[in-house]
Amino acid sequence: MQDGIIAFLGFGRRELPLYPNTAAALGDYLRRDDRPSQPPNAPGLLVSTAGSRLLYGNLQITFHRLVGRTGLTSRSILPANRGN
Repeated sequence: MQDGIIAFLGFGRRELPLYPNTAAALGDYLRRDDRPSQPPNAPGLLVSTAGSRLLYGNLQITFHRLVGRTGLTSRSILPANRGN
C-alpha cells in the first residue's frame, strides 16, 4: 500500500484507491504488535495466523460464515413493503 492505493496481485495487477480513513486504519493494523507475523518483503497484507497469504477459498468461506452470523443481507434484496 502506498499513497492510499492498494494493489492486488494474482490474476494481473489491479489497483484500488482508498479513502484516507481506510488507508489510516490499514496503517494502524500494520503497526499492531498482535497481528500475525510474516516474513520480511512478503507480498500479502492480510495474512493467516501462520504468516502465509490468505487463500481465496478459505477467505470466502469465512466471510460467508461471518455474514450469516451477523444477519447481513444484500442491499439488492429489498423488503416488499418499504413503509410506503
